[in-house]
Amino acid sequence: MKKMIAAMAALSGAFCLWGADAVMYFDFEAPAGELKKNLASVGGGNFGRLRENTKTKQTALIAADTPEALSKRSKTSVEINRGLVWLKPLGKEPYEFGKGFTFNLWFKAASVSEKPFFFGSFNKSWRLGYTSSNKRFYFQNLANADKEYSTPLELPTGSWHMLTVTGKDGELTFYLDGKAAGARKLKQPFAPSPELFLGNGAAFDDSCFEGRIDDVALYEAILTPAEIQSLFSGAPVTVKRAAQSGAKRAPGTLERIKTEPFGADFKPYAVKRELALAKDGKPIAVIVKADAGEFVGLEEKLQQALEKKWSVRFPVMEPDAALKSGLPMILFGRSNSNMLLRRLNANWAVDQIQKGYEVRVMPQALDWKSGVVFLGGKDEASMLQGVDVLTAKFTDPASLAFFISLEEYQ
Repeated sequence: MKKMIAAMAALSGAFCLWGADAVMYFDFEAPAGELKKNLASVGGGNFGRLRENTKTKQTALIAADTPEALSKRSKTSVEINRGLVWLKPLGKEPYEFGKGFTFNLWFKAASVSEKPFFFGSFNKSWRLGYTSSNKRFYFQNLANADKEYSTPLELPTGSWHMLTVTGKDGELTFYLDGKAAGARKLKQPFAPSPELFLGNGAAFDDSCFEGRIDDVALYEAILTPAEIQSLFSGAPVTVKRAAQSGAKRAPGTLERIKTEPFGADFKPYAVKRELALAKDGKPIAVIVKADAGEFVGLEEKLQQALEKKWSVRFPVMEPDAALKSGLPMILFGRSNSNMLLRRLNANWAVDQIQKGYEVRVMPQALDWKSGVVFLGGKDEASMLQGVDVLTAKFTDPASLAFFISLEEYQ
């Protein structure tokens, strides 16, 4: 029973990647150039406009540029152009930070200013900037003008990078490109904010960020380091939707929710049901080495056993190289044998046997964009028995299908 509960918990975790939705998110998807209309807030609930800086008299522009990690869902970003972007909630409720928050954006700096500048300022609350004098990102509480600094970091220029700040209960943490870059203590809490001036320190200032910004998101919760790393890898931002209207409807009718059409590059999800490990008698899959536990060093025996049955000799790779290859993977051993099996077990609860072998053919595994064959067992003999079961079921390694076989349930 305990094992069943653990398996169910692991499966439920696989379908709930995020612990929080963004309360404000702008991806700046619009035709390049000057924007004559208001910005679209993804998910609704916020208002945005490319606004003239009252001091510099310049206006931000939409640019045909985006981080590589976002290229599948983004084409454009915002060029600050010594202007600013004005973002605010549509309702009366301000942006709140007291219960914890995460602020995340991508930036591409054109140059490093000699004087301090700001990526953005939450009016009446706090602002986030960088100073070249000590090579640090910093967070300034507008209530008392105190500044809290990151660890020393050169401001990267000419390429896209992701900057993240999280805060709660006096604790503040900086992240650059998904990696922690310093933790600090806040001396005083900060107030809610009615608006964000993006790309500048204020609506009438010239402490502008010189460069481009994309995918700006605010969460009223602290994202975990793993969630921040996933954002850096290009994971989509989930958005807190605006509350539905309270208009009265006739009994038996439903409120119509406006939706947006799919993009031209949208590809509907299709279940993959078959898996090929070989083509024209040559391997197109790899055996992944075990680097922990009792199955370390058994990849050659597995290689020989499969070659004897299928007349195909599969190459052996380290886990990282195998995942990067994009090829189908043959995993073996227990759930702790390597990092790929640990991920597979955490999401799909493999290695659930009490005795004997475990064979699974998964034509589509997690987000790996490749299929997996898992040959598990209580020991070496059980694993090799699983090879017999697999090769008896599928005599041709070029044509496998979804399959599960566990000795204890036969």
